[in-house]
Amino acid sequence: MKLSAPEIKSVLWGARRATQVCKAKQNDENATQRIPEPVIGALLRWALFYLDTAAENILAARDEHQLLRSRKLVYTAGAAIERLTEFIARRRADGRGMPGRRPDYPAARWRVQGVDRNVNVTLLCRLAGLDRSVYMPRKRGHEKVLKLIQDGVDELGLEPGGYDTPITVCEDTGLPWREPFDSKRITEESKHLLAACYIVVAYLSGMRDSEVQGLERSCHFTEPSGDGVLIRHKLRGWVVKGRRRERRRATWVVLPEVARAIEILETLTDQESLFIRPGHSSQVPASEIVQMINDFAEHVNTLAGRTGLLPIPPVTQKSIDGETTTEAWWFTTRQFRRTLAWHIARQPFGLVAGKIQYQQTSVAIFEGYAGTSESGFRAEVEKERAEAQLDDIVERYEDDLLGRPFTGGAAPRLKSDFAKVRAELGDSPVRRADRARVREMLRGMARTYRVGVLADCAFDEANLDKAVCLSESSSKAKRVLPILDACQPANCVNACQTEKHREPWRRMVTEVDEHLKDKKLNDVQRQVLLRQRKAWQGILDRLQSAEGQEST
Repeated sequence: MKLSAPEIKSVLWGARRATQVCKAKQNDENATQRIPEPVIGALLRWALFYLDTAAENILAARDEHQLLRSRKLVYTAGAAIERLTEFIARRRADGRGMPGRRPDYPAARWRVQGVDRNVNVTLLCRLAGLDRSVYMPRKRGHEKVLKLIQDGVDELGLEPGGYDTPITVCEDTGLPWREPFDSKRITEESKHLLAACYIVVAYLSGMRDSEVQGLERSCHFTEPSGDGVLIRHKLRGWVVKGRRRERRRATWVVLPEVARAIEILETLTDQESLFIRPGHSSQVPASEIVQMINDFAEHVNTLAGRTGLLPIPPVTQKSIDGETTTEAWWFTTRQFRRTLAWHIARQPFGLVAGKIQYQQTSVAIFEGYAGTSESGFRAEVEKERAEAQLDDIVERYEDDLLGRPFTGGAAPRLKSDFAKVRAELGDSPVRRADRARVREMLRGMARTYRVGVLADCAFDEANLDKAVCLSESSSKAKRVLPILDACQPANCVNACQTEKHREPWRRMVTEVDEHLKDKKLNDVQRQVLLRQRKAWQGILDRLQSAEGQEST
């Protein structure tokens, strides 16, 4: 009896996977590329621009296009001349030209004789309410129609596009963000708007591609937060879990920008599924979504001069053979989830698109999951966070090994622990130990090391009473984790300041100096500010002194 391939696999391997059979080593590191910060920042700014500015024009142009398609057309030369005369009069009154072809418009397969070849005759007839047959040679009186069109061109000239939908003027440049629409450009811009919505939903929600494309009409709803103060935006969708690929219901808490993208998607299509090809009724396949995102990135760079937004920068990469190339980043759907997880874990205080904080995004995404996410995004972030903590403690170790400065209450304890690691590994600037072994030795210390804006926290679990954030907490519950929002880095034994913290402290001292110039301050306020300034200046002086010692 001949067995099929799955049956042979079942007999030989049983329930084991191929990686188990060949004893392949599993690499826990996420192999998906992370989008560089300048690239994702620019891409998201453009996507939000499309949602906030361009969407209104694109949707209005789609409505105008549908209205023109439903308009009753005239077929006789007499009626055509009457409508053409009215159309030309309106254009004359509005100071507009006749609709012309774009420079990049492909040449027509046949040319309308007797009319400037740069006139978009098809669109002109649609705008004037004429059937295209009125200017064809077999139609009686077509010469008069063509002559009237040419006379209008000679008098008014040509304009790009031709639709009446106004284009929003950008404040920074005083220019419309794009040229007027024609029918083909409406379809193209609808695809770009769909791509912009995908980018916003995928990046600001942490959803997988299948979860994003599984969203359906009416998936967005709002609920009050637990304390009843805030209104939370939520999406109801599907996740696919397990080897049987079972679909399960899930809910995501999202930012208002994501809710806005869903609202636009529901306007773009009348289908149940939201990610539908513009002008079609079929779902956009994953491969086409990838192409649409990259087409969007290429397209928005052509609009930079009109809008004042910076273009998406190219990326310099080194190939396997050592050659350096600079080219546009190629986006894939998996990169958005990986990039967001990386930024939440490693740069929680960084900004997304110049106005949204990653910490804010993290809170919105994780709220309502009771510690776990149906789609596993929290676990992905925690994995990135663990690797980030390990990278940070290794960086402190390298600082100590090479004599680079760091200070703060935790500095002596860290230096002592690092000395023990060096002694065990025989590590020194002259004879370096294996870096993989160093990382494994420091993994335990990394578990309690957290990065902050004004200081890193080298939390000491053996001496909880020394943590200022815990000793001054109003909560009666016994805590074993630092309260980062209550951090007081100026007087805590767990604080560690490095060169990266110097600029924030300098800005704080400068702000205090500005407040002290206010003559309306009373004596109590002035004394409080002076005490704060003295403490903060002390930290800044120690950082500057340590840097000076290193340079000498």
